[in-house]
Amino acid sequence: MRFLTLIFCLNLSLASFPSMAIDDVDDDGTMSASYSGELFDCRQELIKLIVSSNHALIRVERVTADRLDLFIDRREQDKLIIQLSDKSQKPSNESPGAGMLGWVSYDLKRNQLQDVSTGEALTFSHSKGQRMQSCLKKEEECHQILNTIRLQAFIAQSPKWRVVGKGRAYFHAAPTEKCRHNNWFVVPGDILQINGMRATKPVDGDNNDWLLVGYGDAHGWIKVNRLEPVDEPTE
Repeated sequence: MRFLTLIFCLNLSLASFPSMAIDDVDDDGTMSASYSGELFDCRQELIKLIVSSNHALIRVERVTADRLDLFIDRREQDKLIIQLSDKSQKPSNESPGAGMLGWVSYDLKRNQLQDVSTGEALTFSHSKGQRMQSCLKKEEECHQILNTIRLQAFIAQSPKWRVVGKGRAYFHAAPTEKCRHNNWFVVPGDILQINGMRATKPVDGDNNDWLLVGYGDAHGWIKVNRLEPVDEPTE
């Protein structure tokens, strides 16, 4: 699996689709594609937003995006309460507070950042705020799409499929171009495992055929025209 950015666990990232239990199958043989977890990695956008802010210690220490670490302590309605730290500084017995940068809150709906200790409203890059909000909007829209999809079991030509064509083949959180995960992709020659489920009908406005596939710990939808079945050797 290739990554454009490091994938962290903020409760805002694509991980793996839920396991599909027999109990989830309805009388008509279909099951919902709804997923209760997070689909996209908005953590990196949040890191960039905070780094671009006028937070005092981040400015003084000149903390960059690759050094900033976030610990999401809790969520209060639409606000995330976040502890900030500098990964390049490690706490020790002599300096147990090394690297600690304080606490901020981020309002997911209002796109507002605040220093928790001082109550100061922090400013940040307008473009970074837009990117964060776009990520959150995409998350919501793709969850809504998944809520409308029914899945049914099918027998594929092969349990394994090879990526073909040119360039990266991106995973999608739902079988539509709207839900592409820009940081998760495979390349020609990679071998994927078929999930064994397919959508009963296409998403409105999307004319592509899709397969639900897995590669390592990553699962998602990839267009069929980027895949070909792998012939299993006969015994």
